[in-house]
Amino acid sequence: MPVRKANRLELDKKSIEEYIGEFLSYLSVERNASPRTIHSYGQDLKEARAFLASLGIGDIEEVTVPSLRELLKTLKERGLGPVSISRKISTLRSFFNFLELSDFIRYNPARRLVLPKKPKRVPVYLTKEEVERLVWAAKRAKCNFMGERERNVAMIKLLAYAGLRKSELLSLDWDDVNFTRKTLLVRKGKGNKERVVPLHPVLVEDLWEYLQTRFPLKCKALLIGRDKGRYHENMFRYDFKKIVRLAALDKRVTPHILRHSFASLLLKSGANIVAIQEILGHADITSTRIYLHMDMGQLHESVERLDLG
Repeated sequence: MPVRKANRLELDKKSIEEYIGEFLSYLSVERNASPRTIHSYGQDLKEARAFLASLGIGDIEEVTVPSLRELLKTLKERGLGPVSISRKISTLRSFFNFLELSDFIRYNPARRLVLPKKPKRVPVYLTKEEVERLVWAAKRAKCNFMGERERNVAMIKLLAYAGLRKSELLSLDWDDVNFTRKTLLVRKGKGNKERVVPLHPVLVEDLWEYLQTRFPLKCKALLIGRDKGRYHENMFRYDFKKIVRLAALDKRVTPHILRHSFASLLLKSGANIVAIQEILGHADITSTRIYLHMDMGQLHESVERLDLG
């Protein structure tokens, strides 16, 4: 009688926690995901594993569509909105797709999960005058070391006039600035994608002025803290809030809102949507299209100016 050959499902039987570990390693090694992304996926899956354990599920093959729907129902009852729940579903889909493609499971229960409808929200953004007020505050905030004022101005303007993400800003080096071509190389964009951002001449001047305060240049990081090392997120958060408080604007201000503001200013200046997509580093133009809703009034004015006889 022939001996049945064991398949991978039987040979590689692991706990759910071990499968999660393999998935996170895959994200790091194969997908080159950022530490922040890996941490976020890990937290979502740790939460899912704990919930499944509360249902008495300890084997990955025991996870069903109803058990995952029960998890999402519990999250909704806990007060999570459509955006947060959509992210949790995306995490579960990615995890179970990985298990299925790796032949760790026979059936993928996450395939039948449906994303909740998200309300269409127009991004909050600052006007040109409000951004200028923020720059004014950066110039007048109390400083503790030479070059801090120039750094603060460069920091705010790189967010508001170059549309950088916070993580991109903090990872910049002086080698990324081309003063001759007036461009900035963003090496660590979303998904570790590189892009070149054109710089306004005024921003180039501000960066040059800041660079003069850094000689002799002992740290390659573009932005540094009071310890003369790379500017870290906690220090950035503290200084950014200090500047925002001094500006005393009536709107909520975050680094990402400054990114929205830059997109709005570009649209008002006549830039087309594809150019804005390239400058912001959006992988999908649908992420950029939302800015069209922000300036619908301007678009109406453009249509009304058409000479139709």
